[in-house]
Amino acid sequence: MTTENTPHVRGPDDPDYFTGYAHLSIHRTMLQDKTRTLAYKDAILNAKAQFKDKIVLDLGCGTGILSHFCLRAGAKTVYAVDASDIADQARLIAEENGVADRLIVLKGRIEELTLPSKVDIIVSEWMGYCLLYESMLDSVLFARDTWLNKDTGFLFPSHATIYMAPISDDMYYEDTVDCWQDMYGVKMKSLMPLAQQCFFYEADVNDLMSTNLMGSTCELVTLDLMKTQAADLRELKCNYSMDVTRNANLTGFCLWFDVLFATTTPSDPPRHRGRRSGPIVLSTSPFSTPTHWQQTTLHLPSQIPLFEGDPVSGTIYLRSNPIHVNRKMTFELHLNTFEVILPEPSKDEDETPKLSISKNHIQDDPNLVKLIERASRWRTAVSKTKELGAGPVRINTKHQWCPGGIPKSELPAPTKLGEINGSLKYDFGMV
Repeated sequence: MTTENTPHVRGPDDPDYFTGYAHLSIHRTMLQDKTRTLAYKDAILNAKAQFKDKIVLDLGCGTGILSHFCLRAGAKTVYAVDASDIADQARLIAEENGVADRLIVLKGRIEELTLPSKVDIIVSEWMGYCLLYESMLDSVLFARDTWLNKDTGFLFPSHATIYMAPISDDMYYEDTVDCWQDMYGVKMKSLMPLAQQCFFYEADVNDLMSTNLMGSTCELVTLDLMKTQAADLRELKCNYSMDVTRNANLTGFCLWFDVLFATTTPSDPPRHRGRRSGPIVLSTSPFSTPTHWQQTTLHLPSQIPLFEGDPVSGTIYLRSNPIHVNRKMTFELHLNTFEVILPEPSKDEDETPKLSISKNHIQDDPNLVKLIERASRWRTAVSKTKELGAGPVRINTKHQWCPGGIPKSELPAPTKLGEINGSLKYDFGMV
């Protein structure tokens, strides 16, 4: 594990990492991401008073676009650092724009370079998928500790926050698992267990619609980049609690991040581009304009039917490897079972009595077995829950409740429903 005293050394996989950033395709993607690029531009140009006559480090400069924004904001000198061959192109762009005397391009790894002087501001677009996947935040923190004037200096962005929300995406199950039951008349149901391994234990990066969200948003963690240490990033343990806002199948969780550009401790509410006050925030949420970061989805191996007002809670671990390992990120998700509530059936037909069940109560109260069987709308979910050993299941008993109970002679033998035991672990797939 990296500690504050552990040297920042790169591993054998890093040459490939930097080689990828020498190709123009990735820079075209980032530059054409207007949400990303204009957020940086607005944040820098709106802070002209703070940038005037300052020395700035643009870490991971790429083509140097952020360096040019800093010069336009009044920076005296910008050290533009990049370890890939794109640095050679950044130097040509600086010459083309007549600022090569003030935009000093340095090719190499920040951990191995010696800058001409300390800097007043560090600007960097270091974020990866879900903030920390393949990110270069470790390098930013190294530069902060080594080269930033700590008395008056600051980082852009200054803060980063990861959010999480429950989602419902039933089509994902049809597209990835159910489709294998029959392919052009050939039965392939035997592939369904493999399909679950392939599609449900990898973090999926895609653009979700806000309509996929089925509950409230939970803030998992906020990083103050002036205080965060590299060792803090190895494992982030986050407790989450959200409320379901509509009746739907819980199929997974969506994660995204925002970064904040504050020159001091933020006191005003953050603003998105176009608002007139407060520090600017760059958001990758499904409620905002899509970015190349998209959102990160953790799919559950089975659908869990839930109702408006149901609580969803648990713990998630976000683990990122230090840069001298492989820059990767993994997730470990724990989902709490729901509280067991056995209300009396309502006499008012307009009200909807609900039952929340777990394995123990199935064994203790066999009446619930019959209720499960009678609730035909949930049979598929109950079946998947039993097969996968994941649950719990909540059933709506409207029009299913038998006043006065069910005679024991009509009850089937008790069955068991699985609960989520242990955890679900995810790695990033092909992104």
